[in-house]
Amino acid sequence: MPYRGSGRLAQALGLMSNTDSSFADLEQQGEATVRRWVNTVSPLDADQVALKRAKAWLQERDAERATLAGERKESREIDALAVARQSLTNSRRATRIAILALVLNILLAIKVLLDAYGKQ
Repeated sequence: MPYRGSGRLAQALGLMSNTDSSFADLEQQGEATVRRWVNTVSPLDADQVALKRAKAWLQERDAERATLAGERKESREIDALAVARQSLTNSRRATRIAILALVLNILLAIKVLLDAYGKQ
C-alpha cells in the first residue's frame, strides 16, 4: 500500500522542488531517511522533481560506495600479491638450504662409511 501524505513528508524533509544540484539538503537528512522516503512514497503522490533528485542522489551514493569497495579490493589484491611473492622468495631460500643440508648429510654419511670400512 503506498504511503499517503508523502508530499508533506517530502516537504518536511526538505526534498520539495529544490533544484540545487549539490544535494546538500539530502546530505543533511541522511541516506537512511532519504532511502526510506523513496521506498515508501507513492509515485502518484510524490513531487516528481524531489523523487528524481532523491533517486539520483542515492544512485550517486551507491556508485561512490561501489568505487570505494573496488579500490579496497584492488588494494587487498596488491597486498596479497606482495605477500605471495615474499612467500615464494622465502620458500626458494628454504629449498636451497634443505638441498644444501641434504648434500652435506650425504657427504657426511659417505665419510662415515669410508672411515668404518677403512678401519676393517
